[in-house]
Amino acid sequence: MIDDLLLDAALVDLRHLSTEQQKNKCRLGSWKWSQNLERRPVLAFDGFGKSHHGLCVIPNALDETTQLLFAHACLTEFVELPHLTSMHRQNHQFSGIWKKACKSFPQNPSEFPLLAKLSWSALGYHYDWNARDKHSPVPESLQQLGKKCAAACGMKLAAEAIIINFYKTKSAMGGHLDDAEYTMDHPVISLSLGSSCIFVIGGQSKDEPPLQILLRSGDIVVMGKVSRRCYRCSRIPDSL
Repeated sequence: MIDDLLLDAALVDLRHLSTEQQKNKCRLGSWKWSQNLERRPVLAFDGFGKSHHGLCVIPNALDETTQLLFAHACLTEFVELPHLTSMHRQNHQFSGIWKKACKSFPQNPSEFPLLAKLSWSALGYHYDWNARDKHSPVPESLQQLGKKCAAACGMKLAAEAIIINFYKTKSAMGGHLDDAEYTMDHPVISLSLGSSCIFVIGGQSKDEPPLQILLRSGDIVVMGKVSRRCYRCSRIPDSL
């Protein structure tokens, strides 16, 4: 259960920060996606160490309705051509995967076999071995989301490359650097939808101790400045 996981004193739970964790974070300001939503705090994590300068989090940034809209788009609009997905890499040409899943398994669409093979979708520029080329346009909704999030953290961003990762229970993304871009001057922005996960960000080498943050659906992480160049990974434990 999630309550057992929270017993880990090193884990940063954005909604229940310890006294020491409160000292290490500061509030940069506030942010809201649309006029009819409440403002959310923008938290900076510079105090957790020099490697975390430029690391910001917006807890509960999107309301449930907006989360569902983005999640639905991820399973419909954002996995259709001309966007590139892991399915295309496996030579599985398809269209309307979510519609087919709902028709085949109306009680639990996630049981649709093809969905198990869907692990990512790339929008805009994508990294293809050693070649970088334009694959598809960046949806306006994601462009605006990135721009607003970056601005709330005192940064600038015109999104050119987006990766949508589809995680299953107990799945994870290994430690990595997002260093395929021509420049690392702009932030990486991550939106969590669905299951809670543990986001881990270390330093510029794997020897530095990592910071573990519990992210829930609707949370947004902005990695700019020094944190942009740090190793990171994520996992979805079966206890969440």
